[in-house]
Amino acid sequence: MKIDSEEKLLQQIYRQNFILTIIYLLISLWWSSLSVTLSVLAGSLIAISSYSWLQGILKTVLEQAGGHPGRKFRWHYGFRIVALGLVLFLLFFYAKVNAIALCLGLSVVVLSIMIGILRFAIPAGR
Repeated sequence: MKIDSEEKLLQQIYRQNFILTIIYLLISLWWSSLSVTLSVLAGSLIAISSYSWLQGILKTVLEQAGGHPGRKFRWHYGFRIVALGLVLFLLFFYAKVNAIALCLGLSVVVLSIMIGILRFAIPAGR
């Protein structure tokens, strides 16, 4: 069974998410602050779970031939955004996370996608 290049890219991005999370956590330990480290971890986990959730929604909607896939996608996407907003609200107002460290953790998926696309677009021999 041959894995196509797009599926390989998705697997690579998924692995890079966890590698970057570990790197971010190691860097955050340099500050010697549990709040910073936990904020980076929380942001990373939120970003990775949101990315996985969106990927699952897209696969489900695209595999369904009948019905109204656009409407179903919008409903799931809206629910996901509300859930993420609620989680971030709870983290900011009740857990008192470090905002900068949380944003750094949230950037894990964006950085993974950029690295993955660059590695995908630039042939290995150049």
